[in-house]
Parts: sequence; C-alpha cells; structure tokens
Amino acid sequence: MKKICILLWICFALLVFTNCDRREEFNVGNKLLYWGYYEDYNDKLAPYAYYGFVGGDRFECKYDNSRSLKILEIKMFKNDMYVLSKDTFPSLGVSKCVLRKNGKVIYDDMPGGTLYINNKEIRAYSKNLSLAPNDNYKSYYWKDGEYNYLNLEEPAADVAIYYPVITDIQQVDGDFYYMGFCPSANGIVAAGWKNEKLLFNSRDTVKPAGVLPKGMIVDNQDCYWLFVKGRYTVLYKNNEIIHYFGEKELMDVDLSLSYVPLGIYKDGDDFYYAIVRSSNTVSQISNKSIMIYKGYEELFRITGLTQCVQVKDGTVYTLINRGNNAVFYENENAIYSFSIEKNRCHNFILYEE
Repeated sequence: MKKICILLWICFALLVFTNCDRREEFNVGNKLLYWGYYEDYNDKLAPYAYYGFVGGDRFECKYDNSRSLKILEIKMFKNDMYVLSKDTFPSLGVSKCVLRKNGKVIYDDMPGGTLYINNKEIRAYSKNLSLAPNDNYKSYYWKDGEYNYLNLEEPAADVAIYYPVITDIQQVDGDFYYMGFCPSANGIVAAGWKNEKLLFNSRDTVKPAGVLPKGMIVDNQDCYWLFVKGRYTVLYKNNEIIHYFGEKELMDVDLSLSYVPLGIYKDGDDFYYAIVRSSNTVSQISNKSIMIYKGYEELFRITGLTQCVQVKDGTVYTLINRGNNAVFYENENAIYSFSIEKNRCHNFILYEE
C-alpha cells in the first residue's frame, strides 16, 4: 500500500463520520487500523460503525434517531481515502449507499457492490439491474451517476446459469480483469474475465452457501485464483488446477473436514495463501482455523473465525473473531485484542507513515 500520512487518518477520524468521538491527538498504536459495526435486528436504530488503532485509540460512530451507519468498504488511492457506507433513515424507511472522499460526501445515493477507484474514475460493480421493463437482470457498473451494463461472456457450465456477479477487479496495463461467479439453481460457477471476454471458469457447480472464488493475482498475464473442488481448496492458474490444499489422510477419517479459500497475497516474489479449515467433529468455537501457506508450505495455523488477512514485508497479519473478542496476530503471535460483544469486526488496513 502506498504511503499514507497520519494526518489523513486524523482527517478520516474527524470528518468521515459525524457524531464520532473527537480528540486533538490520536494514539495510533502499531499502525493497524481496523473497522466494523454493531447490528441488532431487533432495533432499527442499533447499527453503528466503529474503528480503532491496534494498541491505540478506538472510536464509535453513532447517529441520532434520524440515521444509522454501517461501513461497507474502505479504499485508498494515492493520498485519498474513500469510505463506502450504508446509511439508514428509519423514520423514512429507506437506506442508501454513501461515498465519502476524505470525509466529504461526494455521492449521497449510489449502489453498493464492489468498489473500484483509479485516478479520477470511480466505479461500483453490482448485480440485478433492470434498466427497462421485461429486461433480464444483468451485471452492471455504476460510474459518475450512470448505470452501464457489463456484457460479460457467459461461461460453459453443467447447468443453466444466471447473471455474473463481480467480486474483484484489477486493472493491468490498461486491461480490466474481473473475477466473480454465476449463480444457478444448483450452486455457483466461478469465472474470470479480461475486459468482457471469458478468461477462465471452474465449469463445476459448487453448492455450499457462501463459498466464493477468492484471490485473483494477475502476474505476467496469468491469473492465479482459489476455489473449491469437493472438500479441497484448489489453486488455478488460468483454467488449470495446479495445486490442492487439504490434508487427505485426515479427510479420509473425518468426512466433515473441509478446506475453503480465503485469499491469495503476493509479497515481493512470494505467493501466500490463506485457507479456512473446518470440521464438525469438534466444538463450534474450535471447529475452524486459518491456515497460512507460503508457496505450498504451511507456515502456521490459528484457531478462530476470520475473513481478514494481509501480508507485508514477509509478515502475515490476521484478524480473528473469537467469541466476544477480536484478536490481531502478527504471524502466529497474538499482539492485541479487544471486546466486540454483539459487534462484528470486519476488516483492517495496513499503512505506513
């Protein structure tokens, strides 16, 4: 990530969220910024956002009875911070997505989805858009207040599939690379595109809910990505499976043991892989662990639930939600924890001064 001055983070704290705690100075701890939200489905006014610095200050961002807020995504581009949030107005019975740049609202009603920012271009990729009566729902991207269809080539599959859903976007040498999936009655088919031309797809349909293709690293015009095949996580290079992640001997004994992809990370010339290991034969708290690989060699594993891993300068940072606590790890060592009772800690960002 590009260097970001502390002043920008202070601007984020003071400007992005109204009705937040405000202080003249901030303890930034070890320079890991996390964020999340609390949500109580029995209370329409309950959602609020929070953020904090590992080993430093933590702040809650609440609104009055007119509005509540949930952070959806944070993106950095050069020295600018973009925060996409879902703002809910209970008295009006409506919700809308709001995009802020360095604390200032630049779009007060835009679609959610996957955010893409480059130079002066801002896009949000989403699904289920019908611009005309009797038109089938299609994937699209939103740009500067206008909706544009994506005419993505449909992948071959063993069943009928529907509109593609974009989950990751990269731009390399002027070309757009998309990663996503196509839902069907039998599950999903993973796929990737270069511009709008189909580049790869899993062909097999995967049924488990919530299992999505992960990663996508474009390296020398080759796409590396993770998906599932049976109970294994598989690594693809374009359309070819080049590695299986799983413990076959243990899987033969424990038929509930499975391995689900979390992400691919490239640090220098090294590839890192994060895999979630699950088994129903142990208690709910300990039935999941995150396995970290460098290349095909396992470095370590940590027990708990996570969806957040980052790699920088050979160090792996992991955020674990464990019961009512969030725990940060630097490699396999816990470095910080805080209470998240009835909260969810969703993500974190690494940055440098």
